[in-house]
Amino acid sequence: MLQLQSIDLSAVAINSGFTGPVHVSLSLIGDSMYCTETTLNTFGILAVERLSLMLQDIASQLTKFPAGTQTARLTHFRIPPSGSSEEALGLDIKAIVTSGEEGKYLLLAKADELELSELIAA
Repeated sequence: MLQLQSIDLSAVAINSGFTGPVHVSLSLIGDSMYCTETTLNTFGILAVERLSLMLQDIASQLTKFPAGTQTARLTHFRIPPSGSSEEALGLDIKAIVTSGEEGKYLLLAKADELELSELIAA
């Protein structure tokens, strides 16, 4: 079982196209929502909207995988957090069906943090 800190965002995820329980790692939430005031002024997208856009994009990408897929790796391209065109735009994300105290749910996390968590658990 993975020991990764995450938050149940099922209520928010339903509005983005998900149909079941969804947990998102704290690190992915932080990376998806962070933006400078310059970025806010330039693009007019609030931090919460950035999270919503990421969830919508992930839901859309996951529909392209066959039904029953247990693990998927995908990339979400975000608006640059600091507004710099040279900043890394892609978030490498892993979606994995896992079980916890609340039962089965979809865990969304940065791919590298899931891989590290799996190594530590081994």
